[in-house]
Amino acid sequence: AREAIQLMGDLAVKYGYYGWGETLTVVDKEEAWVFEICASPDKKSALWVAKKVPDGEVFVEANEFRIREVDPNDPDMMYSPNLFKVTAEAGWYDPSSGEPLDWLKTVSPGEYSKPYYSLRRVWRVLSRVAPSLNLPAYVEGPYTKAYPFSVKPEKKLTVADVIDLFRDHYEGTEFDLTTGPAAGPFGNPNRYSGSSKLVKGSWERALSIFRCQYVFVSQTRGWLPDPVGGVVWWGAAAPHETVLVPFYCGITDIPDCYETGSLESFDRNINYWAFNFMGNWAELKWSYMYPEIQELQKKIEGRLFAMQPAIESAAVQLYDINPELCKEFLTNYCADTADRVRQEVWDFNDYLITKYSDGYVNIPEVGHSVGYPDWWLKAVGYDKGHIFGPEGYKKPEE
Repeated sequence: AREAIQLMGDLAVKYGYYGWGETLTVVDKEEAWVFEICASPDKKSALWVAKKVPDGEVFVEANEFRIREVDPNDPDMMYSPNLFKVTAEAGWYDPSSGEPLDWLKTVSPGEYSKPYYSLRRVWRVLSRVAPSLNLPAYVEGPYTKAYPFSVKPEKKLTVADVIDLFRDHYEGTEFDLTTGPAAGPFGNPNRYSGSSKLVKGSWERALSIFRCQYVFVSQTRGWLPDPVGGVVWWGAAAPHETVLVPFYCGITDIPDCYETGSLESFDRNINYWAFNFMGNWAELKWSYMYPEIQELQKKIEGRLFAMQPAIESAAVQLYDINPELCKEFLTNYCADTADRVRQEVWDFNDYLITKYSDGYVNIPEVGHSVGYPDWWLKAVGYDKGHIFGPEGYKKPEE
């Protein structure tokens, strides 16, 4: 990881970096690092810093820089050789102040887009993995130090736990996107972009957002052979609507259902469209359909997690005989799994279409009408509508 960071940083300083600042996580078998980079003031080079995540801790980044003080004497910190000189010449940092260089404050306005666009997600993840810290949901500003760089989780996290974090909509908090009028009668957490420019305001930015195109969780296990030890759990489409499947770093090919496809052409042979359709159909009756989607995700992903030890044991045995056989085995397993999951999801989608159409719930009986919740009917003025009887013909009072 250290060598990769140094290489990326050196190339950016030499050849230039332009565009939005970026935060990348760089991980090897033993260490996890955070690498943050932005353009230099003259737009011809780059400034960067990197910090090691302490062993056994959780770090979260959400469209903002998270590294703060740069300590030249810290062996677990790296930075571009031009950092102090360039920031001083630009008037961004005063070395004579005696204060350490605060990376976030020196090169960034703090948050991207609007208040809490980033910090709310940082708060949510850190609060879920370490609730006893009682981290505040509201802070004094974009340069707050209320949220530590990383925290020790109160229980060891599994891949399933991390996936669940990605699917979060602040459920159960005051920011719960499945509640309130904006969620509609059936608790839809999605909030679309492109709002009126005449109405000032914003929505909470969830961890899982409708426009997200993919999500992944990487595992590195140094005690296994490289082709087996590294595995990416990959999900096409938004986290809340996808099913993650494994891709081992030893595979030699990607299945067609993940290698091809286009947002401009619906294709049932592409996994993305199976997941994307499932999420979009669920928006018709979210509070009814999404619990069933969650059960499907748990069933499929749980099965894959349960199979993982046996698959990897077989792969290691093949590796000891012939590494190429190991790679072929894993390539076939990943391709078969991707195809099987796609078909399972399309079968499930067919079930959702049948059960939830025209506003009805059609299973176990066809045409069961569930209507709308009382609170929503009152909120939209249903109780002011015409009722049966002579009084119903009168013009409603203003």
